[in-house]
Amino acid sequence: MNKSLLVLLAVLALLLVVYLLVSSGERRELAPEVTANFLAVDSGVVNRIVSSRLGSAMTFVRQSDGWYVEDRGKLRRAQPDAVAAVARLAFDLAVGEVVSSNPRKQLLFQVDTLTGVRVEYYRDEAYLAGIVVGKMSSDYQSTYVRKPESNDVYAAVGAFSQLFSRPPSTFMDKTLLALDPGSINVVEYHGRGTDYSLLHEDT
Repeated sequence: MNKSLLVLLAVLALLLVVYLLVSSGERRELAPEVTANFLAVDSGVVNRIVSSRLGSAMTFVRQSDGWYVEDRGKLRRAQPDAVAAVARLAFDLAVGEVVSSNPRKQLLFQVDTLTGVRVEYYRDEAYLAGIVVGKMSSDYQSTYVRKPESNDVYAAVGAFSQLFSRPPSTFMDKTLLALDPGSINVVEYHGRGTDYSLLHEDT
């Protein structure tokens, strides 16, 4: 084979390797980086959560038998799944790259001190971490957040801003009775002049 042809093939191979390295680097640069466990808190140790906005606050308290929501000074049993979603953010919150570091743009993302919802996680009275939750992104796949002590705004994975726009009453457990129907064999009704019983004797 001609020596000049070998040199030409070597140069082409080198150019191909350089192109592949550069293009793969561009793909890595363009791909969004995701930081998991953004708040670095173990949700298992969280037993109090305070969500506040514009002077109003909502408090969740975990006791030995589950989560409660504070309502007008009293603790009401909360829906386990609803509060668990709020508590899990302490550990599960994952964010992409910084969207903005300009404090003047915080209102645009609704993560400012007026329109944003500040969520604080505690273990008893010890403050663990906090986050300011803003609006959802235009694709409804992420939510804008920032740490209270920082001007950096991130797009967090997931649409969860609606969790913090609900009144306390919507977090309350609406279950009146939790009974196993198979364990009931007598139902009695006592009304105005009408009393009757339903008996379950066999299958």
